[in-house]
Amino acid sequence: MVREALFRPWLKRFLLIFLPSMVGVSVILVVLGLIERKANLRMLEAREAVQVSASLTVLESDVRRVVSDLLLLESLPAVRHYLNGGGAGTLDELAQCFEGMMRVTGLYDQVRLLDVSGREVLRLNWVEGRAVRVPAAALQDKSSRYYFSDAIRLAPGQVYVSPLDLNIEGQAIEVPYKPTLRVAKPVFNSEGRAGGVLVLNYLANEMLEDFRLILRGEARAMLLNREGYWLNAPDPADAWGFMFDRGPSFAERYPDVWARIQANSSGSVLNKDGLFTFSAYLPLRSGQISSTGTSQASGASQAVVSQLDYRWTVVSFIPREQLEVQLLRGERFSPLWWALLGVTVLLGSALLAYLWLARQQAVLALRDSESRLRAVTDALAEGVVVLDRRGAIAFANPEACALLFRSLKQLTGHPWSDFVVDAEGRPLECRMDKVLTQGQRILMREVHLARDDGDRLPISMSVSPLPGVGGGIAGAVIAFHDISERLEMIERLRLANAELDDLAGSDGLTGLANRRRFDNYLAQELLASRRAHSPLSVIMIDIDHFKDYNDRHGHPGGDEVLRKVARVMATIVNRPRDMLARYGGEEFVAALPETGAAGAMRVAENLRRAVEGLQIAHGASSVSPWVTISLGVACFDGQELGERPSVLLAAADNALYRSKRGGRNRVSGCQSVPTAFAFSSDAADEVSGE
Repeated sequence: MVREALFRPWLKRFLLIFLPSMVGVSVILVVLGLIERKANLRMLEAREAVQVSASLTVLESDVRRVVSDLLLLESLPAVRHYLNGGGAGTLDELAQCFEGMMRVTGLYDQVRLLDVSGREVLRLNWVEGRAVRVPAAALQDKSSRYYFSDAIRLAPGQVYVSPLDLNIEGQAIEVPYKPTLRVAKPVFNSEGRAGGVLVLNYLANEMLEDFRLILRGEARAMLLNREGYWLNAPDPADAWGFMFDRGPSFAERYPDVWARIQANSSGSVLNKDGLFTFSAYLPLRSGQISSTGTSQASGASQAVVSQLDYRWTVVSFIPREQLEVQLLRGERFSPLWWALLGVTVLLGSALLAYLWLARQQAVLALRDSESRLRAVTDALAEGVVVLDRRGAIAFANPEACALLFRSLKQLTGHPWSDFVVDAEGRPLECRMDKVLTQGQRILMREVHLARDDGDRLPISMSVSPLPGVGGGIAGAVIAFHDISERLEMIERLRLANAELDDLAGSDGLTGLANRRRFDNYLAQELLASRRAHSPLSVIMIDIDHFKDYNDRHGHPGGDEVLRKVARVMATIVNRPRDMLARYGGEEFVAALPETGAAGAMRVAENLRRAVEGLQIAHGASSVSPWVTISLGVACFDGQELGERPSVLLAAADNALYRSKRGGRNRVSGCQSVPTAFAFSSDAADEVSGE
């Protein structure tokens, strides 16, 4: 019963597919051969277009290289020296430069320098694999050649590129033929006066050979000039016809094709002769000029040719007979094909009917699966969003709606990038594109949701590509959760660690920085002082006869003295970048960035006076009835004191030692300070007056 219930809908679907398909196939088989023939022709056109494009790359590369070499020669100091009045020695130096370039490149038949009248001043010929300088007696007058008259008129910075033609030597076309492209440029001395013309005769044989190699095969390679004459032809007798005033040219032999070439920069033409595939190349760039030239041994160009008018055209030609062979080679239809296609339609219709039935059953199963999946996502404690392939929201579970303060209806169809930003509020479209286009899976530990209430909620988000039925990417699945509590905990931990670091760097008795913190601080400030070439001063401070004070008044009394001394000194060493530290026992140290020796000495004297002004009784002192301090000052001027903090501290300690040896209760400067200072209480007025 189950099989019969399934068979009837299958048979109905099979007939609905098979009968119309057979009618359609009967029509398709009639035109299929024509379609395939047209497709094969398009494939041939595409193949030939690729080869033509590749050949253009060869032409463009060679022309650019020749122009670059000309500009390089112009920039040589030897050229400038010669133009500014250098003698014969400069010409020899210039000849060596020409010879070096010809030898290295191997591209040039001639390199010449002509004076403003058109006479050759220097000329090197490429003969049997080496550059040969032409003797002065053999130098020629080229004033009647078109390339000189066209180039000498150019402004500074302009380059003349001649037509590609055959080289003329001694009033006749040189044999064997030398296809030549002449690139010329007027050169100017330091005062801006024209001093002549630099001319490179580029031997184009290698370029044309590379061109033929790329287009080798069944097609025939052609290169045409702007008038439609062959520069390269399948039959060598057709090439260079304009040099010998003979025809017919390509334009005369194939006028319909030439008309299409004139009207379009690239394309294909199919006519009775065969398939022509062409593409134009414009050799001239900004600042480059050409002319019509002349095929005569002398004479001026008929007209200047602009950048858009100077063009070569690459043509690939497959004759009609050869084209038919290639098209027939690609046809695959036969009576057996017809029979196989009929059987295929029959089997395909049966399979499609079966797949339709299976799909109907799968849809029912999918709906049941979706219901269960929706129940799971609704129960999740994190937000889940499904995007389509455009990045728009297609589904969002209740937790996602709650975190975004929006309903599912408000979210559906809106791009996910409208809601998620980085910490600075910038959209994350570029990263989402990597998932939707490249299939990458990304994890973003901290981004922000732009919620409907205007607030930004920190979240952690993972984005995974959603595979499509055909193997592509149908969209993306995003899972995210609120991390605001975790960020708050991290911030509390950071503050606690900062507090611990502060406690670890403080002296427990006086509240000042301890020695470890001061040493780290001094190393950083010393580097900053060296980079900025600014002074940095250090003051070493010691309480006079503090051990005797402890012996008489006890350690609690001594601790109180340390605290009082620290408090009063902290009121003086109080700039934002200054640091006062307890360096050990009764010893203190102060660092004063951007403070020179004289300023540090004044600060030190102020410290000495402030401590003495506390008038803390010290019956065991041989210096004063009050508690006093001795100080040593050292200054790093950004250059002289070495590269280690210990050097600066040692200098200050030596100055402190001199204060103690000099009777205590005084300030001493180190020997590296321009003036050696030793202050006592009697010298206070002198310090204040500096």
